[in-house]
Amino acid sequence: GWRRITLRHSSLERRLMRAAWPVLEPDAAAGVESVL
Repeated sequence: GWRRITLRHSSLERRLMRAAWPVLEPDAAAGVESVL
């Protein structure tokens, strides 16, 4: 899943994922914020 992939990403990739996530999954944005 996305969470597993995110944990393996670098800090920069996390920032990009965080910025892109609301576009991909608006409902999951809050959950990702707490994880990252």
